[in-house]
Amino acid sequence: MYLITQKFYTPIDRFINKFRRKGFLLYTGIILFSVGYIFYSISNLPSIPPERKRKDKMLPKSTRKEIEEEEEVDLGPTDAAIPLEQTNSNDHVINKWSKRKLFEFLFNEKIYPDVDEDLNLVKKQVIEIFEFKKENGTLEEKYISEL
Repeated sequence: MYLITQKFYTPIDRFINKFRRKGFLLYTGIILFSVGYIFYSISNLPSIPPERKRKDKMLPKSTRKEIEEEEEVDLGPTDAAIPLEQTNSNDHVINKWSKRKLFEFLFNEKIYPDVDEDLNLVKKQVIEIFEFKKENGTLEEKYISEL
């Protein structure tokens, strides 16, 4: 057995075997040194500043006073423009409109009712706006042609 190992045993193998025992300790030492150096370098870092507290978007007092002093904008009459008996009559132009056209009219007026809302309430709303615009002369041409 000794002869076989001696046959394949080269000078490079002898060189490696010399440092095998010492090489393991050297390799372990390098790793421990690098870990120690990392800990040392981390300890010298400046401390991480705490996160900024997010303040609620508070308005300055002057802005709040300006908002309080502003007058409310009149968006239209508070009373119904048309009595309820008239809105329920079947001869009104709006009562012939489809649900899609009613919602399209309200969309053009920047009013967005729920899809599930009662159709009679939507019609009442459209009739009030329609009559109000007709009285003021601000009704669009495409709706005037239907009269």
